[in-house]
Amino acid sequence: MALIRPILYSTSAFDATTSKIFNFNVSGGDQVVKNRLVISKQSDNTVVYDNIQTTFAFRHVVPENTLTNGEYYSAYVITYNSANEQSAPSLGIQFYCFSSSSFEFSNIPINRVISNASYNFIVTYDQDESEYLRSYTFNLYNSERVLLATSGIQYISTTPTLPLNINYTFSGLNDKETYYVEANGQTMHGMIVDTGFILFSVQYEVPNVFSIISLDNNCEGGYITIQSNLVGISGESNPNPPIYVDDNTAIDLTGEGNYVLWDSGYEINGDFTASLWGKNFNENSKIIEMTDGTQTLTINYRKNEDGLFYAELIVKEGFYTYYLYTDSIYVYPDDKLQVWFRRIGSLYEIGLYDLTERPVLILNSLVYGLIGINTLG
Repeated sequence: MALIRPILYSTSAFDATTSKIFNFNVSGGDQVVKNRLVISKQSDNTVVYDNIQTTFAFRHVVPENTLTNGEYYSAYVITYNSANEQSAPSLGIQFYCFSSSSFEFSNIPINRVISNASYNFIVTYDQDESEYLRSYTFNLYNSERVLLATSGIQYISTTPTLPLNINYTFSGLNDKETYYVEANGQTMHGMIVDTGFILFSVQYEVPNVFSIISLDNNCEGGYITIQSNLVGISGESNPNPPIYVDDNTAIDLTGEGNYVLWDSGYEINGDFTASLWGKNFNENSKIIEMTDGTQTLTINYRKNEDGLFYAELIVKEGFYTYYLYTDSIYVYPDDKLQVWFRRIGSLYEIGLYDLTERPVLILNSLVYGLIGINTLG
């Protein structure tokens, strides 16, 4: 028998500071007792590695720090039998060596506690020789590492400047539960990157509720300090003066072109909570608009085809526009409504509530005894 020409398997890029196993295969022929691996630089064909290893296994191990990161190489393998006869060289393969990349979550809180039902996870990728990322995947697991949700494979079609931030939002995180999140990806030349499993927990953040006025009893001085949490800001209206209604507790803005405007004394950057009370809103009209020039928040009062009402929040930030809707509710004329909305981080919430108190009528039935009926009038 004779030695069969081996097949050297291709390899993805790897870090030259770690050892690397090159695998090959031989189908038939004499038993292989040793092999020789030759590696050359592609740039000038300089041989940088030429060594024989005695083993029956179809593999050759290149020690760490033998090659240099940032270089492009070619390699071939030759096998030997017990009589020290050698096979024909395998066909050559080509590969890169690159430094290990950095691939880590960059926005998970230090205490690993997330306070919302949704979270936008961000991973930062960087690599010394500018080997760019070709694809990535985000995965969410429960506490038993059972996969709950995935982004699927996301491809990067451009060659971005490093470091590169990638992100994905997972929603439906339950309060007081524990999860794992991971991200993995592949570079242009086949290097695998992985964040590993990152444990985090969810604990919803409940907004602090403070009184409009707080009292502090200074018993030794014999006086009480009154502190107000309200700040008044001046605005303008059309018409001027405004039309006051309901014992001067509200302004009538139902007329065409009527408005009130505040252009100073507040800001909409960062987290905030805002609320508006009113009644008899014009259907399908804008009732609130807040802007600082770079972002605009608009709330519209809508009526659907079933005769129910809801509030629509439109957020415009740069080139992006977001829409958020409340549940639909039935509203009677003169019902007092509250529109409540807030922002925490990059997440928005909005609600529409009917604050009208309705009487309860109790009827006496000879057959069924007492029953309660909520009247709507």
